[in-house]
Amino acid sequence: MTPTTGYIYFAIKTEDPKITQEDFDKYISLKPTIFKNMHQRGQLPKATSWVYSTPKLTKPHCYEEIEKLISVLEPYKEELKHFKNSVPDAYLVLEVVLQMGDDTPGLNFSRRAITFINEVGAEIDCDIYP
Repeated sequence: MTPTTGYIYFAIKTEDPKITQEDFDKYISLKPTIFKNMHQRGQLPKATSWVYSTPKLTKPHCYEEIEKLISVLEPYKEELKHFKNSVPDAYLVLEVVLQMGDDTPGLNFSRRAITFINEVGAEIDCDIYP
């Protein structure tokens, strides 16, 4: 049996080459689990990315993991909104990535999660791979 795996993260991305990690740090006191500068490897990545991620999940229970992530992010809601307002091209996204195995996970979002995503001006994206 092949397990379904995945991870869930919240990202802020910008294609403004002048934005650095120090700029993120001025607005957001939560430290990212991953930070990548635009073009740090030649032409990649195409955007600067601040990412707060769950660890890799085996047999993910997406609902519970999304709730845990929102619980971490909620105290920083005003900071995230302020960053978004200060960096107009910033793109905020809640990303769910699943690599399907033999078991089928549920993928649903609570009103709390949807409200949070809406309030910070983010989007939801789900990448599901066979």
